[in-house]
Amino acid sequence: MTSKNNKKGTIEAIEPKPELSDLSVSPTEEKKGNSFPQILSKLDELEKLNNRRNRLISLNDNVNKFTLSKGDGYDNNNVGIEVLTIKDVDGREFNSRNPQLIGDLIAVIKERLQKAISETETEIVKIY
Repeated sequence: MTSKNNKKGTIEAIEPKPELSDLSVSPTEEKKGNSFPQILSKLDELEKLNNRRNRLISLNDNVNKFTLSKGDGYDNNNVGIEVLTIKDVDGREFNSRNPQLIGDLIAVIKERLQKAISETETEIVKIY
């Protein structure tokens, strides 16, 4: 620390300017201590999560646009309007034209998609 006289005759203390080498963080060091490869890894992970989120939102939009008939699942010719077909790994099929069953299944899908979107957004926030 040095001192100097001002115009009033009093002495002021002058703090020396820190040298660049005295700084605890070098100009090339990141604030959070992340290396460049770590930053690239985080960007890659964020991109994957963002792609997942966009895919889930697209699926959710499609499910939200899905409409069921108000009747019993059959038109006037007794032909099913909505048909739910589920196949297992062995190729066996389960078919249903029950609008209540199909509606319940769609409600479960909507719920699971919303949960998956929320979880993905939470993961994104953690990384960021």
